[in-house]
Amino acid sequence: NIAQTFKGAGYETGMVGKWHLTKNNLVTGDDGDVYGGVKAEIERCGFMDVEAMYPDNLDESGNQAWSTGLSHNMEYVAYKAVEFITDNAAKDWFLYVNPTVPHGPGVEDAMDVDCRITTDGDFTTHMENGWSVEGMTAEFGDNCTAYREDVKERASQSDSNDDLGAIWVDDAIGAIYQALNNTNQLGDTLILFQLDHGKAEKDKIWEGGIRIPQFIHYPDGIADTPRDWSGLVSTIG
Repeated sequence: NIAQTFKGAGYETGMVGKWHLTKNNLVTGDDGDVYGGVKAEIERCGFMDVEAMYPDNLDESGNQAWSTGLSHNMEYVAYKAVEFITDNAAKDWFLYVNPTVPHGPGVEDAMDVDCRITTDGDFTTHMENGWSVEGMTAEFGDNCTAYREDVKERASQSDSNDDLGAIWVDDAIGAIYQALNNTNQLGDTLILFQLDHGKAEKDKIWEGGIRIPQFIHYPDGIADTPRDWSGLVSTIG
């Protein structure tokens, strides 16, 4: 796969956010540790640094032991992505970031959960404020509550997962973009942003299931003049 290929070429490889690619029951150890089993599987896939990882979609049923007390936390996901980018600024690297929103469960409810409670531990007793992320919380004194109130205002107080989640993700992508710019890596970094499936009919062959939005940003590698290139799929295998 692409992570193993980059790792083999000497790149630092990282994964941040939702995984959702492993059957949890197949990697759970005798101790019932789903989280540890999935993380080990991700590392076997070629990712050297696994942070802010959600093994699967969050589930409100209470059947996921790993997700007890957890919720969407895009500030922490962005924080760990920015940390990886900053720490590896002098290296070649590959980072896979997958947000948990706007997918359910309720994004509005998640905004009432302390952002210091993360997949990597509860930091409420170790830090006064939240995670400092330029473009998100930093403008609000690292206060996640104040930042999230701003997200709600920009969503016109909508309680929709799509409205709130889209702004939350957009801010996180902006924070990543800003980190690349701050570390003078923006021009030489290929950013690929895409959905994993269509908005509707994801298990069908209709247009809503097979076509996805995708954006590529690579200033130093892609000329200003648009062009077609069909080599990507045939050369990555």
